[in-house]
Parts: sequence; structure tokens; C-alpha cells
Amino acid sequence: MPKLVSTKQILMGCQMAFDGKSNREIGKALGFTETTISGWRKLKVWQDFEEELVEGYKKQVISQQDVSLDSVTRSSSKR
Repeated sequence: MPKLVSTKQILMGCQMAFDGKSNREIGKALGFTETTISGWRKLKVWQDFEEELVEGYKKQVISQQDVSLDSVTRSSSKR
């Protein structure tokens, strides 16, 4: 009988993948096979959440760049 999986488990797996974990590592941590995790990656819920993670990361990087540029601009204007 197949194991039941919750959306939360799939999202946890997606977060782990985003953090650089392999399908094998994710499966071991969540109690599923590497093949199952590979299948999850094809699910819309996984792909949607992965897109959100990427967008959030992009915003974070842009925000950090803005802060860096502000500090460079301020130090240049003090000269």
C-alpha cells in the first residue's frame, strides 16, 4: 500500500531541494524513496512553490544589491 503524502511534506521537500539537497537526501529525511521525490518534482504544487522560492530569492538579492549601491552612492557623495 502506498504511503499517504501531505502537501506540507511536498513543500518541505521542495524547500530542501531549493536548499541544495538531493532527491535521495530528501527522501531519507521524509521517509520516501528517491523515485517518489523525483515524481513530486513534476507536481504543480511543487513547481508553484519552487517558483515562489525563486521569486523570493530574486527579491532578496535585488534588495541586498540596492543596499550595497546605496552605501556606495553615499560614500561617493561624501568626497
